[in-house]
Amino acid sequence: MYDNEDILWELESQINPVEKINFSIEKEESVVKYNYEIIVSEIKKTKAKQNSILSGFIFLIKYITTTSVIFWVLLVTTNYSAYMNIAKSYIMKNDVEKTTSWLISSVEAAKITDIVSEKIQEDKEEEKLSIKKYKKELDNENINLDIEIAPYTNRVVIPKIGKNIPLLDVENRNIDWQNELNDIFMKELEKGIIRYPGSSKPGEDWVSFIFGHSSNLPWMKWDYNDIFSTLDNVVYGDEVIVYYGQEKFTYKIREKKVIRPWDVSVLKRNENRSEISLMTCWPVWTTLNRLIVTWELVEND
Repeated sequence: MYDNEDILWELESQINPVEKINFSIEKEESVVKYNYEIIVSEIKKTKAKQNSILSGFIFLIKYITTTSVIFWVLLVTTNYSAYMNIAKSYIMKNDVEKTTSWLISSVEAAKITDIVSEKIQEDKEEEKLSIKKYKKELDNENINLDIEIAPYTNRVVIPKIGKNIPLLDVENRNIDWQNELNDIFMKELEKGIIRYPGSSKPGEDWVSFIFGHSSNLPWMKWDYNDIFSTLDNVVYGDEVIVYYGQEKFTYKIREKKVIRPWDVSVLKRNENRSEISLMTCWPVWTTLNRLIVTWELVEND
């Protein structure tokens, strides 16, 4: 049996030198042409692969850019109220300062309760009815729940950002499922800010832990959806005035920081010092972190 090389050798031995030279040249040209075609083919494959990678990279950049734009547009448009408050705090700084001066004057002159006495009475009646209705609904569902909510005369006044906010006490004595207390919190946050059950009361030693919304969904039309949207504007030395149990307590900032949601170190305070900590989700419209502002008692009237 002959292999291909033997056949080529036989053919070459049967031709004259000139033809042999021509045959060799043709063979070499054929090999060169074949190698050239392979090289060209490989180059085309490499270019196609590079173009594919480049196209994929360009698509990824466009995708990330488009997604980011959509995210920020939705972020701003779905929570325009909180961002408007933040913008106004900078653009209308003079008006905020005037509001601050007026708020301090009105607080000192009228002790809050005189200014809103008619509103308080209306709110008290509405609150009693809403609480009775809420309890009745829960009783009808055989839910074992007993809560106490303090009247609206308890308030937190933050002059720096022009806020005068109802402070609510929610005490839950019997929890029947894991998220029950959270459901109560969300319901009560419609009407103000909340002192966390188990934390100290304003004026007492240790820390009174108070929290409220910095933002919420735009279709939830409540007065206190974004009450803490500008809480980050307070600085060291600013005061907060708390009216609790018919007493007035004045605090000054001693600490301000952003922590992760699972960080409970903020609750480990000096038990011999009277403080309040105001907490809200941060940045606005996210639950990534918590903004904590801690104030120390400086005066008790």
